[in-house]
Amino acid sequence: MIYFVDAQHRNPNKLASPVPSGLVTVADYAQLARDGGISAIASVLTSPVIVATGIVRPDRTNTPAATSFHTRHLDPSEAISRYIKPDGRRVFAIQKRGGGAFSELISVGRTQNVDVHLALDGVSKFHAHFTGSEAGVFQLVDGGSTNGTFVGGKPLIVRTPCTLQSGDEIRFGVHVFRFYSVEGFARVVLAMT
Repeated sequence: MIYFVDAQHRNPNKLASPVPSGLVTVADYAQLARDGGISAIASVLTSPVIVATGIVRPDRTNTPAATSFHTRHLDPSEAISRYIKPDGRRVFAIQKRGGGAFSELISVGRTQNVDVHLALDGVSKFHAHFTGSEAGVFQLVDGGSTNGTFVGGKPLIVRTPCTLQSGDEIRFGVHVFRFYSVEGFARVVLAMT
């Protein structure tokens, strides 16, 4: 389920309310924008999002264990098969949800009790977490995951915060996402309509 912050809850670490069902992909938000304008997106989504964009294949050959997660070049047909078309990209709101673990963090992982549930191979049970400020600044922290967390292709140091900018590429293991502020996501959606 996707969650968003109620208009009365500006703190991104507070409990969120569910987004109306059916808003799962970028195409769903594009349809919402076509039907109600770009302001319709802001009325249901008031927190940053991560959008799934594809996966990469790690190259673990001839590298030390501590730095063993590198991407390799893909041939064009393999790259296309690993790319998610823009209209089918899943959207995940970065929000606290009812019953989520770690009340002060917005947790990410493959277990169902985290805030951003990614049921994907290579994602740890508790992979990483986001923190947000009243000013809208979000940070990402790797929680000691097995396959690593990356921002802009660079691995995060475990338990060391990394400040995010709208449009940053994030990887949880081999799964690639794009981080967007609400405004940045609205611009992406607007470009699709």
